[in-house]
Amino acid sequence: MASKQWTTISFMERSETYPNALIILNTPLAHDQLFRQIWAAASVRYCADGGANRLYDRFEDEATFLPDLIKGDLDSLKPHVRAYYESKNVPVIHDPDQDSTDLGKCIAALVEEEKRLGQGKGKEKEHQLVISGGLSGRLDQTIHTMHALMQLSEVRERTWAVGSESIACVLGKGNHDLTISLQHFGGTCGILPVGERAFVKTKGLKWDLGPDAYPTSVAEGVSSSNHLPQEDISVETDVPIVWTVEVRGAE
Repeated sequence: MASKQWTTISFMERSETYPNALIILNTPLAHDQLFRQIWAAASVRYCADGGANRLYDRFEDEATFLPDLIKGDLDSLKPHVRAYYESKNVPVIHDPDQDSTDLGKCIAALVEEEKRLGQGKGKEKEHQLVISGGLSGRLDQTIHTMHALMQLSEVRERTWAVGSESIACVLGKGNHDLTISLQHFGGTCGILPVGERAFVKTKGLKWDLGPDAYPTSVAEGVSSSNHLPQEDISVETDVPIVWTVEVRGAE
């Protein structure tokens, strides 16, 4: 089975190969330089409800930082932030459905946009999804982000979560080759089993798991606080796992 390729540069630079969609959650943004890169790399940019507050608080004085859409139940969106973006012709959509999260509502909007972009081309134009936030603050929200990443891994080719202190993605069953920009990420990393026991082998970490498949679960033990001595890493797993790396220069 061929290895699936992952590279952090893909969500920091514009590319026809990896068109990016950015969804901003109501949690701390990545540090300024990194956030500017993921913003510039995205061709679609949505704010999930109070995510618009985060964008406004940092970039109020920069007119180029306007999302394509703000969507959610709008219980967190501040009135003056809503008024500002509406004055800039940013659509603000109220979706009161309490059976879906604000992130889920924005993902649904993205799917509709992808269908529109794919009209007449024979298939939908799927973006690499970049979720800004969701990896710091309340533990229940962080767990929900991991749950969302697991669900998205079943229906989308690639999804990243980029927080203020770490990034994460789900590596599905099989082999994965990852290229991690050590200028922006590292040196610590972790492999987190979610839901069930995983047998994992790695190549390229300071403390590799192997040569035999290493059993890991929340009950047995996890590979946390490992280190990245090089940019190219290989991971093999028999069930989906969460891969996480520290953000350099985190505030």
